[in-house]
Amino acid sequence: MVAHWGRVTKVQTALDARGTGVGRALMTEVARLAREEMGLEQLRVEVRSGMGLEAFYERFGWEAVGRWPRALRFPVDVVREEILMSLDRPKSADDAQSAGSSIQSGPLTSPGPARSAASTIV
Repeated sequence: MVAHWGRVTKVQTALDARGTGVGRALMTEVARLAREEMGLEQLRVEVRSGMGLEAFYERFGWEAVGRWPRALRFPVDVVREEILMSLDRPKSADDAQSAGSSIQSGPLTSPGPARSAASTIV
């Protein structure tokens, strides 16, 4: 088996850094690493519902592919879904912007050596 997808975990920005381009820079680097250094064809991420995260990721070509209902429980009776998102053929955020905010499918460059069945990008 050859690794062809990776999971993005623990992507966060400080509240006061939101809207400054930090998140865009992080996702640009994640896509670059996946494409150029890891040779991945697909990325996956789980995000908390009700926080505007779906729209953020969708701007970079990610799409919601499923949901875990009542997956996250917080104090004071707050329950949220976990949204499962996928990005096929990761490209840079700059590519997404020039393509009208949707990432076009195409071959990845620099397919790296074989890896385990899945890769994690933290």
